[in-house]
Amino acid sequence: MIAFAGAGDVFDNTNNLSMSHLKYSIGTGLRFAVNPAERLNIRLDYGYGKDGGYFYFIVAESF
Repeated sequence: MIAFAGAGDVFDNTNNLSMSHLKYSIGTGLRFAVNPAERLNIRLDYGYGKDGGYFYFIVAESF
């Protein structure tokens, strides 16, 4: 089981950088090791942010 949090924004000029415009997300998830030797996992995550919550189903790892 994992927990995650993140915040960020996209801007074209450092003058537009503002903490009040940051977008955030938090969530939790489960990992199931299908093939540990090749780091093949099945991931089921739930993330929540300003626009609501979403489930994510992923086969493999992000990195």
